[in-house]
Order: sequence, then C-alpha cells, then structure tokens
Amino acid sequence: MTRKLTKEERKNWLKYKIPGCSNLHRVKCNAIHLSVANSIEHEMAKCKMAYELMKDDHLILTEAHEISTDLRRDLVDITFDEIYEFETDKKRSERHPKNINVVMVEK
Repeated sequence: MTRKLTKEERKNWLKYKIPGCSNLHRVKCNAIHLSVANSIEHEMAKCKMAYELMKDDHLILTEAHEISTDLRRDLVDITFDEIYEFETDKKRSERHPKNINVVMVEK
C-alpha cells in the first residue's frame, strides 16, 4: 500500500516532471525507470540505491527531469530532498554541484 505524500514531499515532488513532457506530467513515486543510454553497472547501482531508500520508507523518483535546472536526475529522494547522480568516470563526477550526491560506479 502506498502512503500519502507529506506536504514537504509533495513540494519536492512538484519540482520534477517526466522527461520530454509538459510540466503537468509527473514522475510516479517509487517507480524505477531505466535509460539504455547508461551502462548496465550505472543502472544496477541506481536500482540498488532505490531499493535501499524504499526499504527505509523513503519516496523516490528515477530519471526525473528537474524543472528549475532543465536537467535529468538519476535518483531523487523526495522524502529528504536529496539528489543522487551515478558516475563511472571521475572527471564527469566533478561537474556536479556540491549539493548533489555523486555515487561512483565501478565499471
């Protein structure tokens, strides 16, 4: 059974939309979306992190388009307003701002 969003979770959820759609279309909570543009290692690390967060009763979004920055986010924890990006390349990992949690993935 899915629980209702708290006011803070709803506020965080409204910051994101489905990639390629209008701002009216929202990403479903706790649904794992994959992108074939990423490596299998990247996607499996994302799934593992999503599982761990959902197990701890967090609500998550995957492959969500952040409206304010126009960027697609790998994983968003809307319960604690945390963004996770998964990278296989150290150089690419340095491009993210400090408020983004970068998870290095072994290839």
